[in-house]
Amino acid sequence: MNKILFFSIFVTTSLFSLTFEHNTLYKETKVMGMGGAAVASKGGVHSLFYNTAGLNDISKEDGWEVEILNVGIAYGDTVQDFLRDFQDTNDIEDDNKQTTAILNLVELYLNRNLHLSTSVAVAKVGKRFDDRVFGFMPIAGLNLNIKTHRGSGAAGLIEANGLYYKGLAFGVSQDSGFKDFDFLTLENIAMGVGVKYIQYKSTNANLSLADLLDDDLSDNFMDDYTKDGSDLVFDLGAKATVYQDITAGIAVQNIGSIADDSKVNFIPTTLNIGVAYKKNIDRVWLNSYEVAFDYTDILYQYSQDDDIIKRTRLGISGDVVGGRFGTISLQTGFHQGYNTIGFAIDSEVFKLAYAYYTAEVGAVAFQDGDKRHSIQFSIGW
Repeated sequence: MNKILFFSIFVTTSLFSLTFEHNTLYKETKVMGMGGAAVASKGGVHSLFYNTAGLNDISKEDGWEVEILNVGIAYGDTVQDFLRDFQDTNDIEDDNKQTTAILNLVELYLNRNLHLSTSVAVAKVGKRFDDRVFGFMPIAGLNLNIKTHRGSGAAGLIEANGLYYKGLAFGVSQDSGFKDFDFLTLENIAMGVGVKYIQYKSTNANLSLADLLDDDLSDNFMDDYTKDGSDLVFDLGAKATVYQDITAGIAVQNIGSIADDSKVNFIPTTLNIGVAYKKNIDRVWLNSYEVAFDYTDILYQYSQDDDIIKRTRLGISGDVVGGRFGTISLQTGFHQGYNTIGFAIDSEVFKLAYAYYTAEVGAVAFQDGDKRHSIQFSIGW
């Protein structure tokens, strides 16, 4: 049977649906377990991607924060099944059977967002020098979203949007003491500045049946659907204790924007604010907890929507067990209106974290939540 005729008969509608996710580069798994709130919560080297002033939370006693071979992966509930099934269709040699298999695959995963992201940092290092803290993090990663459509229009049968990136994040935070106003005293003031140099490959592919049946698809994919680019962006941030154990933070991230030539992989400049309450208790069990709230993208630079809930993060993290050999902590929260859970094990030699969260890929909250598992492992001290 003629492939184009078969395709035309089977497909009668065109459903074009981009992902409306708020793209970011790097997500700390422990942070995602507590709803993604990190502007004012306890920081470290990962603060290079949230609020550079958080570098100042590296303890004066230790002086160092070091992780090597930091590896993370996040994936949607069904992306593994899709990639396996997609590979199976590619292995079919008979054209008619392959056509049928592809169309069945589209129906099976119709309009479901399929997400996969990875990150690898060969070093994640922070160092305190008196009242100044430096941090750097060479990073490489991939963010990929796939959707299938029952359509012959612009969306094609399979839509793939992705960003592969590599580069370096560097920042410095200055401990600025305290400032006394008539109505408020700010303590533990920290000011941070950061810079990121990112090289990337941005992919936006809408594959028709003819594309999927092309034996040279894998060879031509990079040439036909991928753009190369690089960006130098800057970050500014501040944190301060505003009352007892309450900390407030503000951060401007990615000044200059990343991949602004890509409609779906674009990472804009964002202004974010947060507040956190942290309490330490002198005991082994349940010895500390933290509650944090963030509101991101105040100026609505993610132009695909203006939804308030999508910009809201709320989380709680508590150390269940703590001591000289490390800590075990639990996290929960709300990310874009959806519940999150997670745990983290921080020992003297390795760290392991897991989070289950939902990212909103629809234009408004609760429209199209994409449930994801995130796992991160590193060796460090």
